[in-house]
Amino acid sequence: MQFSRVLTRTWHWQLQIAILAAILTGAAVLFIGTVLFVVPKCWSRDWSAGEWQVVTIAILAYVLVLRAVFMPLVDLIPEEAYYWNYAQHLDLSYLDHPPMVGWLIWLSTSVLGKSEFAVRLPAYICWIVAALFMFRLTLNLFDRTTAFRVVLLLAVLPIYFGLGFL
Repeated sequence: MQFSRVLTRTWHWQLQIAILAAILTGAAVLFIGTVLFVVPKCWSRDWSAGEWQVVTIAILAYVLVLRAVFMPLVDLIPEEAYYWNYAQHLDLSYLDHPPMVGWLIWLSTSVLGKSEFAVRLPAYICWIVAALFMFRLTLNLFDRTTAFRVVLLLAVLPIYFGLGFL
């Protein structure tokens, strides 16, 4: 779904302002990507620890905002609807899942109402917790630069990025 369509339909922005916001957002992402990855000087030397931190934080912020914006807009897939269904009937365990999934979705939908956003919010928060855990574990085993690289891989590898939406 286009970013300008999200702004006009979901947040009821005027079309011209939504298009301008989409253009500026796209230009900012393109500029950051160009400065970090396309400029030849970046490839001629190893990146310092500070540069890895900046790259990781910028990409992580972009991924988190992207997920947060599109979370309420996409219909639930069958698995998510199944999770929501058994969150309506809480128990100590289920045939195929531990009870925490149901409890978190129940808590989220109780506070925020029954919506796609409320069903997906626990997974979003759990992804952030997993990223923090991976960062701290890698920091404990290796160094700070490696920890930032691990979080960067967790954020952009297709398997983790795709599962983050599910």
